[in-house]
Amino acid sequence: MSKNDKYWQWFKSFPKLLKGFKSFWKWSKDHPQEMIGIIGTITALPAGITAWIAFFPASQFTLYENADYGIKIKHPDDWYVQENNSSFTQDTQFIEVKFISTNEIQSNTCPTEMIVNVDDLGNQFFSIEGYKNLAASKIKQNNQSSKINDESNHATTLSNRRAYKLTYHKQDEQCSFRVMEIGTFWKNKAYYIVYIAKDNKYSQFLSTAEKMIKSFKFTDKN
Repeated sequence: MSKNDKYWQWFKSFPKLLKGFKSFWKWSKDHPQEMIGIIGTITALPAGITAWIAFFPASQFTLYENADYGIKIKHPDDWYVQENNSSFTQDTQFIEVKFISTNEIQSNTCPTEMIVNVDDLGNQFFSIEGYKNLAASKIKQNNQSSKINDESNHATTLSNRRAYKLTYHKQDEQCSFRVMEIGTFWKNKAYYIVYIAKDNKYSQFLSTAEKMIKSFKFTDKN
């Protein structure tokens, strides 16, 4: 069909389109309440699409690897990475790597975070149960009103090693957070990952957090 034929087909169909528009216009004047509902639905569509995209982000994952810490983990490529290796507790070194949702940083002061912690235990020895109890007591010290839920079971692992899992709520100034902590041991170090998000964002980013936790691996061969 040539371009002229297409224009001719469109021209022949124009009277039908015009008749349909006139019928709809007449119907709209006879049904004002229904028209308000239609207009409201059309107006809400862009916001609904935007919310859908925000709720199901299409982030790609990229690999973070640190030979000094002996770890690697995948994270959304639009998340900000912040390293901190300057914290010490008595004779042991404490290291953390934060992965922070960039969109959350830009939009509010209570961003969603994944924090990988490496605790060099030196000559100290802990069982999984012992370190879990120590972690729970530290959480309780900083969040006295929080109820700590022990969700550890035989299937709880981190980098294919037996792990513990704790969940709780915490208040940080104006921010009300829901928190998940999962940890294990490798050599003389404790490794634990903390997922922290606002109460109303926790479920939204949970699948991302679980993917990151599943991707976490040890690389330290010493």
